[in-house]
Amino acid sequence: MTKNAHKNMLYTGDCLYVMNGINSDSIDLIYLDPPFNSKRMYEAPVGSKAAGISFNDMWTWKDVDTEYLDQLIEEYPFMVQFIQTVGIIHGDGMKAYLTYMAQRIVVMKRILKPTGSFYLHCDPTASHYLKIICDRMFGKNNFKSEIIWKRSNPKNDSKGLGNNNDRILWYVMSKKYTWNKQYGPYEDAYIKKSYRYKDTDGRLFRPGPLDAKSLAGGGYEYEWNGRYHLWRLPKHKMQQLHDAKGIYYSSKGLANRKLYLDEAKGVPLQAIWNDIAYVKGNEDLGYPTQKPLALMHRIIKASSNEGDVVLDPFCGGATTCVAAQQLNRTSLGIDISEKSPRFLIERLQEDGGLLNNFGHTSQYPKRTDIKTEKKSKNVKETLFKEQKGKCKGCNEDFGIKNFEIDHIIPRDKNGPDCIENYQLLCGHCNRVKGNRPMAFLTMRINRINDDMNFKVSFDSGFE
Repeated sequence: MTKNAHKNMLYTGDCLYVMNGINSDSIDLIYLDPPFNSKRMYEAPVGSKAAGISFNDMWTWKDVDTEYLDQLIEEYPFMVQFIQTVGIIHGDGMKAYLTYMAQRIVVMKRILKPTGSFYLHCDPTASHYLKIICDRMFGKNNFKSEIIWKRSNPKNDSKGLGNNNDRILWYVMSKKYTWNKQYGPYEDAYIKKSYRYKDTDGRLFRPGPLDAKSLAGGGYEYEWNGRYHLWRLPKHKMQQLHDAKGIYYSSKGLANRKLYLDEAKGVPLQAIWNDIAYVKGNEDLGYPTQKPLALMHRIIKASSNEGDVVLDPFCGGATTCVAAQQLNRTSLGIDISEKSPRFLIERLQEDGGLLNNFGHTSQYPKRTDIKTEKKSKNVKETLFKEQKGKCKGCNEDFGIKNFEIDHIIPRDKNGPDCIENYQLLCGHCNRVKGNRPMAFLTMRINRINDDMNFKVSFDSGFE
């Protein structure tokens, strides 16, 4: 997929099935703010612009079929064991939540470019477990930082410490990741201490060295303001700076450059972000868990460039989509709620012409980076050779006429028509699998084998 193949779009549906239709290596930045497994029900207040929007962040195992866990076994067996262990400690709710997230993160990794970044917004409920999953998916060496975002002022919790911060896990795809250095504001105490001088026009500044004694590369020797010295600038540059009133002379005649506060970049961004307040005022639309535009501006500026593609698979309040378009990026949003398009359209309308470059659909996108092939005799023969004449389900030998071509990822879950998504099953296995993922069939066969082994073992005890 080319750089400009994507258009600003909001997809309504399960992000897993939508992402199944996105080309590999086509997304520059993924930010996701999924449910946190917080055991809470979120509702927008009556009278707010988001009124009527709600979601339940209480998970049970029935929310995620066991096939989703088994689907990860072949490629990530140790991670599946980890999730099952967490389930023993925390119960099926956490096990279901981590399973749900793991399967989607697998697909997100596939669609990210080698220069891409992945930001996962979470809280202490499951952040430590999600980090282990992400370490396995992206590689522990591609973990860049755990950002601590102070999302509100101190809270008064009579039974413990006030919980006023979230975590944002940042991973990259490779050493060639996109990074634009960002800066945060100076603290008031630093400004008061360092920027103690005021120019004639009222601008605050601090003196910066012009001597070159500490420079390894040396400097320029000449007399300036009655002092023969080693200076950082050649004499003609020093004169230009003097003429522009850019030099501060101390009472002892020492020359220093005026470094103005309003021209300073600020402090290089650290992993603790306490300078971005939670949404308030006109920006507060009442959407549950709404994130501030300033937070998204910072992430998007840091890990993408103009023209890049930014994806939010749980776009909810649409902050990422709006911020991406404001910064001249292409925005892709996905949300399962049918009310999200109305909410996003209203936000884009309030932001001038952004709505003119926006589309919405509940149709799944289709991949164009793989060769589409209809089921045919040639495809069947190719698969028969690859599978060595055995059913992909029960592993029994059959003649080619007894096999049927089946989708590994079902078509109704946006599985593509390509040889990579085809397999041969015997008629019985194909009926058992139906329109479900292959993992469902594998699970059924394993259970049958376990039952048979138990019966043989049980019967042999009476011989």
